[in-house]
Amino acid sequence: MPVDSITLRARPAEVGLSDGDDSEVEFFPTTFYPDGIFEELPQLHPDLLRPAFLAGQDWEGVEETRSTLGSVKRVLRPAGAVGVTFLVPTGAQRPWSPPMGYQTVYESYFQEDTRCWFPIPRLITAYARRRDLAISQLLNGSLRLAVTLSVLAEQIDMPMSVRSFEEMTSITDMKDGTYSVKMRPNCNICAGHPNKTQNWRSYFFLKSDSSPSRSLPRRHRSSLEPFLW
Repeated sequence: MPVDSITLRARPAEVGLSDGDDSEVEFFPTTFYPDGIFEELPQLHPDLLRPAFLAGQDWEGVEETRSTLGSVKRVLRPAGAVGVTFLVPTGAQRPWSPPMGYQTVYESYFQEDTRCWFPIPRLITAYARRRDLAISQLLNGSLRLAVTLSVLAEQIDMPMSVRSFEEMTSITDMKDGTYSVKMRPNCNICAGHPNKTQNWRSYFFLKSDSSPSRSLPRRHRSSLEPFLW
């Protein structure tokens, strides 16, 4: 049977986790390298951890993640996420409690419903920063718009700035800690996108990276055309 990945562990194999293990991990980050190699890094220092539950935080119905080591690896491989470091949350962790230096992302961001790529496009990170939001507070449809408009802008050789994005969209506070970004009626150039997103309960922690976003991957230039008028 062919082997599509190798995992190098920072702890003895007998206490390591299998790819499909849903038990609580102990904050051992994992980095994805070329040739399907995943390296488990040393355990995070406790000072980098945030409390799982915060006073005043009330995302009713937010469950523990359904992501596993295996499911995250299956997301990273086709996305070409070389150099990405991630953590699978414990059963007690929620989207609002990533360790310091990490951010929460959903598996669905990088799958067919949204088709985001690595590194996360600058438009998305800059927009979230401008709005003082975590990326995970933006609904999938919001990221889908940013991805689609980034593709369109690339095709016509015109960069999509945060200001242009804001002029073409409106944002709504959903009153539950999340925000929805939609196209303004006179700017609606997106069509055919799904109404519901799969795997929205599958989330993991991604190490923040200050490196600049790379150019649009070639495979995205045609894959998002069905979303455009």
